[in-house]
Amino acid sequence: MSCRDFGTKVISVKPLLKQLQTLLEDRDKTVREETKLLVVEIYRWIGPALKPQLTSLKPIQVSVVALPFLILCLSNCFYLPHSCSV
Repeated sequence: MSCRDFGTKVISVKPLLKQLQTLLEDRDKTVREETKLLVVEIYRWIGPALKPQLTSLKPIQVSVVALPFLILCLSNCFYLPHSCSV
């Protein structure tokens, strides 16, 4: 995953964020799972700054990524220092 390898300074996440809802609603379960992993990876890089970008998601989609966010906060597995707010 490029975001994991290079971070958000090299990889622009804005175009990805615009497509999240579409990808999380895809019929293919693999696409939905990979999108969830992508959201978690972006969260590792930018932390709570991602949350305002998720306001357009449906509540069920937010709940799908909320648990991994909580786990990241509790384990402090961020690439850059962040304060946690789940």
